[in-house]
Amino acid sequence: TVMERPNIGWDATAWKDAIVKYYDELKKYDEVFLMNNSMNYEKIDMKLITELANQYDIYGIYYAQLTKHIDSYFMGFNKKTFNSKDFKQFYFDSFPLIESHQDAVVKYEMGISNYFSKLGYKFGSFIADKRPHTNSYMKYPDFVDLNEVKWITKKAHLKSPNNYKKWKDL
Repeated sequence: TVMERPNIGWDATAWKDAIVKYYDELKKYDEVFLMNNSMNYEKIDMKLITELANQYDIYGIYYAQLTKHIDSYFMGFNKKTFNSKDFKQFYFDSFPLIESHQDAVVKYEMGISNYFSKLGYKFGSFIADKRPHTNSYMKYPDFVDLNEVKWITKKAHLKSPNNYKKWKDL
């Protein structure tokens, strides 16, 4: 399904618009993933994602310890969470206005994490940033190659085409 909409509100608002429009169709799935194009994904082990979905309500590739949120370039929700009244309340009734990258991080990424944490939902990720001095969106690595996940940031690829070749050869 393709949804055409004005390019406003960053990825977060596009996801919100799609969730609202296709909610009844999406709620039949075991997991719902939100992904943007700031990463090129080489491999993601779906078994690991299923394990995360069984352990956690909301999960992603990267969890920032300092600000206690999952980065939104890859975020997943298990069926229980996606079908909850809390999920619907956040996306249908409480969704913040997103006008900048900072809004996307503070109001959406941190906002959704704070909202669901207060309600007792559990978060998990492939990678947890244990550095107390930084925010993940400023410092996450350009290349990641784990057994389960391999990606390169778009900015690393744009810096030099050789970065993509190095990443493919990892």
